[in-house]
Amino acid sequence: MTDQQNKFIKFRAEGRTFYRIAHELGVSGRTLIDWDQEFADEIGALLTANAGGLREQLRKQEEALKRSERHLEELRELSRLPASSENIDRFLCIFSETLKDDRQFRLEQEVEFNKRAKARRDAANPKIDPKTPATNKTGLRN
Repeated sequence: MTDQQNKFIKFRAEGRTFYRIAHELGVSGRTLIDWDQEFADEIGALLTANAGGLREQLRKQEEALKRSERHLEELRELSRLPASSENIDRFLCIFSETLKDDRQFRLEQEVEFNKRAKARRDAANPKIDPKTPATNKTGLRN
């Protein structure tokens, strides 16, 4: 399997159109259609793997939401109680946990965003191996 075919599989699993892939890889639409049929299993496997990552991300978001809901309910209950040092300490503890969870969640989101952005940049600007002779879009050496 060539580097272009590997990129094609990755791009198709990301949901890119044939038009965009043809432009990025410099190959004909007919070739892409052929590759789409030839590498259907590989594309499907990558789609499944991507879906697993999305499910895990969704699971984490649901857990964070449930923790936030529990914290909110505890804070509501505390707001009905008389102001005492014990209740204020508990309120501050819950509030602090909520902020910590929120910071952690935002950090994880930022890390995921940066990984996807890096992958897009790398795909758009492939590294050139100095050992490989330069070729033009026709595949012929310059």
